[in-house]
Amino acid sequence: MKYSCKELDRMYDRVSDNLTQISNEQDSTANKDAVTMGVTLLLFAPAALYLAAGEDQEKQIADLKGKKIAIQEAEKRKKCY
Repeated sequence: MKYSCKELDRMYDRVSDNLTQISNEQDSTANKDAVTMGVTLLLFAPAALYLAAGEDQEKQIADLKGKKIAIQEAEKRKKCY
């Protein structure tokens, strides 16, 4: 399916927005995990070994980055810039 430059631009914006949101969520989770681990280490060192890591969204972030690159390549081929 062929997309117009305008459609590609809208898709790029949606993917970028999703990527920003998921990246921010991952950063927040990582910060919370670090605080939890620090407190646990201070109070209950042996229990720290059993802490589960926060939800990891690496795969989704990688997928969105790939989509951004694909959209950029499509825009270049169509000379949308």
